[in-house]
Amino acid sequence: MESQAAEVQKKTSLLNDAKFRWLVFSVVVVGVFEFLSLVGWHLPPAIDAPLFAIIILVIGYPTLLNGLRALIKLNFRSINLLLLIATAGAFYLGEYEEAAVVIVLFTLGGRLEQFGIETSKSALQSLVDRTPKTATVKDAGWNSEVPISQIAVGDVLIIKPSDMIAMDAEVVSGSSSVDESTITGEPLPKDKHAGSKVFAGTLNMQGYLEARVT
Repeated sequence: MESQAAEVQKKTSLLNDAKFRWLVFSVVVVGVFEFLSLVGWHLPPAIDAPLFAIIILVIGYPTLLNGLRALIKLNFRSINLLLLIATAGAFYLGEYEEAAVVIVLFTLGGRLEQFGIETSKSALQSLVDRTPKTATVKDAGWNSEVPISQIAVGDVLIIKPSDMIAMDAEVVSGSSSVDESTITGEPLPKDKHAGSKVFAGTLNMQGYLEARVT
């Protein structure tokens, strides 16, 4: 489990993403030269155009390529085509820094959005992996270990200290604290007693609970 968590963290860390680091570097470079241009300082033309052309092509080639494809298909609603037109127009007018700003910020925003999606998927997968495959069910005074797939609404779960809660349920007896950080992100455990809701994938701390599946 720990190795899987480490692998998830590695995959979803922006700092381990070489493309993201290059994007951040490009944002800094473009931002510095954009600021300098605002105060009246510009690179020599022989350096200015090639430098920003390289940044635009290296960072934005997927966007520009998709923009060309959209243009060929006359798909004028494509955001990539709009970016292509904006970048080409700014470059044609000699506003090389502005052209680079457009493509770099768009690409950075797309990468951050992708990272958010990947992180959400990893968090959901981690929650699924943490959910136990069986649970202890109270039945006519007997406690039996039952696969999750065979537990029905209304069954009473026996939740012991340090148990991972298998299904959403409502506490009918007992009291405890439950670590819900896996679903809420809050570090402090929540007190649970009769009438409280408990959720699958959360961790019972020190108390004993009986909870009816909802």
